[in-house]
Amino acid sequence: MPLELAVRGLTESAAEAADLLCAPTDSRRPGDSAAADGGFVRSTDGLLRLLERCPQPGFAAQAQPLLEEFLAHALAVGQCAGGSEGERVSRACQQVLEQFSAAASLQGVTAERRGEFVLACQLLADQLELAEHLVNSALLRLIVDTFTEPTQHLDALVRAASCEAPDGPDLEWVVVGHDLAADRVFQVCGLATACSTDADKLTLIRAGLLMLETLEPEVYPAATLLRAAPDDPAARQHLAAIRDRWRLTLMEVRDCLDQIMDPLAFCKAVEAAQTALAARMKDMLYDQVTDPLLELAGKVISLGLRLGQFMMDQVRGFPHITEAVLLVNRAVSQLPGSVRSVAERPADLGAHRLLQKVVQVVVTYVHRLRVLLESQDDEQTTVLDGLGDVGEGEAADAASQTLLSDVNQLPVDETRPLCSRVRSRLAASSRTFNSERSRHGATVANTELSLDISKYLSFHSQPDPEPPEEMLALDADEVAAELSSLSELIDAQPATDLSHILDSLSELAAELSHDVRDTERSLRLGPAAAVRRQRPAPPPPAGRQPPGWPTYGTAGGGAETCVTPSCGGGQLSSRPGEAEPGRRAAPAGERTEDTSERQRYRVLIAGGKAGMMAVVVKRMSARVDDVSTLKAVFFSYWLQEIMPGSLRSIMLT
Repeated sequence: MPLELAVRGLTESAAEAADLLCAPTDSRRPGDSAAADGGFVRSTDGLLRLLERCPQPGFAAQAQPLLEEFLAHALAVGQCAGGSEGERVSRACQQVLEQFSAAASLQGVTAERRGEFVLACQLLADQLELAEHLVNSALLRLIVDTFTEPTQHLDALVRAASCEAPDGPDLEWVVVGHDLAADRVFQVCGLATACSTDADKLTLIRAGLLMLETLEPEVYPAATLLRAAPDDPAARQHLAAIRDRWRLTLMEVRDCLDQIMDPLAFCKAVEAAQTALAARMKDMLYDQVTDPLLELAGKVISLGLRLGQFMMDQVRGFPHITEAVLLVNRAVSQLPGSVRSVAERPADLGAHRLLQKVVQVVVTYVHRLRVLLESQDDEQTTVLDGLGDVGEGEAADAASQTLLSDVNQLPVDETRPLCSRVRSRLAASSRTFNSERSRHGATVANTELSLDISKYLSFHSQPDPEPPEEMLALDADEVAAELSSLSELIDAQPATDLSHILDSLSELAAELSHDVRDTERSLRLGPAAAVRRQRPAPPPPAGRQPPGWPTYGTAGGGAETCVTPSCGGGQLSSRPGEAEPGRRAAPAGERTEDTSERQRYRVLIAGGKAGMMAVVVKRMSARVDDVSTLKAVFFSYWLQEIMPGSLRSIMLT
């Protein structure tokens, strides 16, 4: 029976693995696979010790075997890594070899040139350390990629084998994918054993690999048998037993690898991988073919879960790090719902934007975890919270509110091309998620900020109760909710991640105030006295305007208003001209009154936005002592999202 054969094979493999585990360490033969354990570490340490001492004329003959072992392992890692990382490793190996040749050519020089020889050896040591760092980083990325979803291909093989032949996928191609994944596991584990000297963990890894080598020849026959007889319970149990044992062995090998990896280096590798995935997802914001986007989102979820599992198992006894890991897990838990929304509504831009927001939140909290680990590595007793002057409890509370209630209001202009901000801002008004409850909660929680905003909103004459239909209404609750979500985002960001915010924000506020004064002056003196601004050159032909070129719209009285899109609200100038294309020209008697109300509304909007910026600047200045450390996160999130979107579209009459 196939099941009995499988049980007998698993029993024999377990006995062989037990014999290997019980074998004493000093009984290994030189030709055994254990001889390569820690080979890369030993060769690197030997070379560095040889170069630290005053090198003797015959040092090249002693260093050459160690250098060959070092380069062989480094090139193998670079070949497996591929891409830009593989190129960096290969280039570093070439530089090491060139520097070794230069040092070897100087080992027989006279005493007058002894300093040149010593300097060449020091440069060789520096190149070795750089190459070792690149090799370890590339190998760590390989381990992260390989063991994030280690049983994905085997599960796909089991699903394919369970289908009947006419309906299921081609079994051979699925088996090829599983074989490639298994070969990847063997390669990565073999390379990892050369980078550690922990004999106990390496013995467990070799025992697990031996079990996988025994199971691998049984996979294809069991899958073929199940495909031929999908209703046979014995064939189904046979393949299920192989799958369960394969998964269990992989988890044991992964746990051993986790125990020989540095948590900080692992977190850096996960952060780099998620950042790269988020950057790729940014380019797919407007794609309605969602399969590639959802695949990338699935990888982000898997990496986040893998990071949480690794940190909870390997980093214990530090409550602040545990809280940061829980925030990462909570952020990752928001992704499956966003993924389902995009899958159900691929044409809904609001669902796409929400998915981008949650991915940005995940990357933010992974970065915060990395900052905490770096602080823990630098100072063993004092761990920086990574949030400036905000306490740990307040930071966790703010993060929870951001993730649980206001995640749909987090701005995501970093995930959107600059040329499409206005279009995406207007198109996103049809998003289907419920934000009324979160708006109300944000208004209650930020009463003081709402009052400050209300001052700025009411500093000038109020508009008519029913503004023109084509104008975008400014809801005070919505403004308060947006400011609340932005304030929570600022609190969640490490202070070291923000740049140029106060300078950019102050310049924009001053520019807005200047525009408000210009508009008020035009209201008092009439449209003919509006401020004119010099244009650098005549406008190019229609349809060929470069990015950033002033656009034109009617400002009333037959005058055409030039709005220059510079960081904030438009800069107004007027000249006689035709009405805005696509808009019906109003009669002369109605145009003056309507234009006056529109300009007053512009003053109201610009003043409200300037007031909101002033409130946020005040809050950020109070939170962070060194204002020069505030970076461009707020500038890109707030100014690019709100100002070029709603405010500029309002000012385009």
